[in-house]
Amino acid sequence: MNPIPYQLWYKRDLTVFALLSPLLYLLIKHIKLWLIPFCLFVWFYEFDFIIFRSQSLLFFILGALISKRNEMLLIPKTSRLTFIFGFLWIVFVIIRTRLFFLGEQYQLALGILHKISILLGILAINFLYDFLFKNVDVTKASIYKFVTFSFFIFVSHEPLITIIKKGLFFLVGNGEAKSVFIFIICPLLTIPMCISVGYFLKKNTPKFYGVIKGWR
Repeated sequence: MNPIPYQLWYKRDLTVFALLSPLLYLLIKHIKLWLIPFCLFVWFYEFDFIIFRSQSLLFFILGALISKRNEMLLIPKTSRLTFIFGFLWIVFVIIRTRLFFLGEQYQLALGILHKISILLGILAINFLYDFLFKNVDVTKASIYKFVTFSFFIFVSHEPLITIIKKGLFFLVGNGEAKSVFIFIICPLLTIPMCISVGYFLKKNTPKFYGVIKGWR
């Protein structure tokens, strides 16, 4: 039920949804947008489906509904929504972080704020991407060669980043300032290391690299 590389939990959920896809298709076809309130409800209250996560159901259903209108998503947008959602995202994250240190009585509010911040973050990044790359062929952008390693970074960053984090805490000790430093420095160390390994494998063992990435 729980894969050893736990960041691949969504692979289990996708397998379940692939098996349930005929049923989900019928629900989406006949119930349509009315499915969203139900999915939001079970996600916000973290209902346990045992064989898949409630958040997976929400975003799988959203993806299916969006796919019917994908031509609209392909039109770049540079409206003020980029900054509105970005601002709201930061505000909700700050509020949630503040409540976290005020006590356990705010657990319910923390969960709700966390989920709202996820939704706002997705919208903010989506509109930010349109804002940055509206008139740019991303495949020719200098950043593209690093973007191609995004899935490899996701798969390989654990347990590497945890090892680096624990190693740094062992070396510099505990404390708020040190924790913030480690929080920032860990990804800056992990991502280049993952990209370097990915580049080496892609160059020297392309077939093996393709297999472990699922040919993404």
